[in-house]
Amino acid sequence: HHAHTVKTVEGPDGSKVYAGETTGKQVISKDTAALATYAFESVLSAGSSASFRIGVPSDRDYAAKSGTSTGPVSGWFIGYTPQMVTAVSMFQSGPNGEQETLTPFGGVKTVYGVTFPLDVWWNYMQAALADTEAVDFPDVSELLAAQRPEPVQPEMTESEEEPQESETEEQSESENQIKPEQPQNQQSSEPTPDSGQTKPTQPTNPSKPSEPNKPSTENGEQPGAGNSGNNGNGGSSGGAQKPTP
Repeated sequence: HHAHTVKTVEGPDGSKVYAGETTGKQVISKDTAALATYAFESVLSAGSSASFRIGVPSDRDYAAKSGTSTGPVSGWFIGYTPQMVTAVSMFQSGPNGEQETLTPFGGVKTVYGVTFPLDVWWNYMQAALADTEAVDFPDVSELLAAQRPEPVQPEMTESEEEPQESETEEQSESENQIKPEQPQNQQSSEPTPDSGQTKPTQPTNPSKPSEPNKPSTENGEQPGAGNSGNNGNGGSSGGAQKPTP
């Protein structure tokens, strides 16, 4: 509905001289309004900037939003309950009506929406709602559960499964292949069935060779000299014997 500051004006006889336009038109759903309110309740919850200034309201449900324009040339705080909404705006005008940056005062370096606009809003709401019943905002637990999507497990496509099957076959073929045995230190000279090669035995300390047999010197024969015949026609040849190792 159209905004207005005066609800009604009555004459001396009680008749209504003026009545503000209160016929409204719903432009958003109740569920959307309830979810937005749920979000705005956090402005006055524990740990917020507003709660450090005025504390956490516990007498009833509140929802609010603060705002500060560039400069800042104005500071805002708008809050509501199920029965009442109040907006507080603080600004500063120059000599010719122009907007000026808010002059800090009251111990603050910058006037934000959560400073003096919040103070004015809170003091006014406490007085205006003193004799009214505390009403809670709608419960949005079911709406929040409906907004949360269910987890979906991804489905494997054929193109994604084929590489896995191929990989499994390759892995199976690899497992079926006989891997060559690792060489081991063996002292046997027998050939192994895998390599077909004879591995030499480990060297052992060689024994000292025996002394060579000395050639016989009986009958005055010299080694390497043959027996000459009496007639000089031949004779048995002689030679040095090879030493036996």
